[in-house]
Amino acid sequence: MNIRKIQMYPFIEDLHTIHNSIVSQPPEGYVFIGAKTSNLYDFRKKISHSRTIRAIIRPLYHAFLKIFRTTKIIEATQKGDVMSEADLVFSGTLIYNSPKPWVLYMFDHPACLAGNNYELFIKNKPRIEKALADDSCKKIICTNEAPISFMKEHFPESITDKVIVIRSGIEDIGKNRWKKGNKNGKNNKKLKLLFMGSINNPLDFYVKGGLYVLETFERLSRKRKDIELIMRCQVSPELKKRYGGIKGLQIIEEKVAFDKILSIYQGADLLFAPGHNYSVTSFLEGMSFGLPIIALNTYAVEDFVKTGFNGIIVKRSELIEGYKNKGYPTFIRTDEFTQEIKTKKDSELIERLVSAINSLADNKKLRDNMSKNARKEFEDKYTIPVRNQEFRKVFDEISSELCRK
Repeated sequence: MNIRKIQMYPFIEDLHTIHNSIVSQPPEGYVFIGAKTSNLYDFRKKISHSRTIRAIIRPLYHAFLKIFRTTKIIEATQKGDVMSEADLVFSGTLIYNSPKPWVLYMFDHPACLAGNNYELFIKNKPRIEKALADDSCKKIICTNEAPISFMKEHFPESITDKVIVIRSGIEDIGKNRWKKGNKNGKNNKKLKLLFMGSINNPLDFYVKGGLYVLETFERLSRKRKDIELIMRCQVSPELKKRYGGIKGLQIIEEKVAFDKILSIYQGADLLFAPGHNYSVTSFLEGMSFGLPIIALNTYAVEDFVKTGFNGIIVKRSELIEGYKNKGYPTFIRTDEFTQEIKTKKDSELIERLVSAINSLADNKKLRDNMSKNARKEFEDKYTIPVRNQEFRKVFDEISSELCRK
């Protein structure tokens, strides 16, 4: 078999988990190659890992963007070398300007094409449109349905006709549990909620709804003793002081072995994820273990969760002005949005979340059905073999077209 080479652009190092699984487990007949990260990229990464330097540079950088509205700094740090031996370029959320045939893999909102900044996207849209309309751009791959309406609003049919959906796929980490039987079918004395955040980025705690989780659990704990909460994330000292004494709350902040992560999922009954954006990794990992998901009706969540089927989608807060902004969700990690979700307390939202958890805690049959559906949904849509089958169709089609020329 003639193995075709696909370049992961711009770099094949320092990849997101989803991108890394594409490289390590490509579709049959294809192999991914790529360049190492550049010195400029490594320098930017080093700066971003320093809280002190980040605190100084970040406001200056955002002030610079407001004045000059340019993506050139972002692009300079992400520019990679083109590999002549590649048959096709697989560009991860970056505009690729070269005669070599390429596909765009748009993992998130289309504003990712301009540094996840809506204003920069609007300013640079003519340049983006020119690149996507070019014949060298063969396909635009989205990982969920959410970006499609945005693409249709901003681009002509010559571009949107290239858009297809290939859902993310991950390793089936819950497979062994499912072989042993559905844990939710056993008589557990306590219902265990699981929140999966970040132990590296403190802002992710708020973006992923960590504050809502603590407030909801505090209210639940006043009336019931049959629910526990595990939080796998970094929590500020102030919040630990405020909520740490709640019985049944366990916070895991330290790095642990992957087997420990599996056991955390294994011991959970519900994935509690009331974030301000979808969280693809925790959603898919949770579904692989058959965990029903409780989430808010925020960006792209409805692509993963169906109320009454594999979880419950709860109406988000009406107090958050950021949801109404045209740039949502591109700015959810900004200081302004974080400040808003930290300070605007919404008792009605917390009550809706409490009600959703109570409804599942008190209805084991419904919970078990949701668990089975979550597992089936994962098997049907989100495994690596399913993803690779779709990738291969696209790559084969492009390969056939190139051979005819």
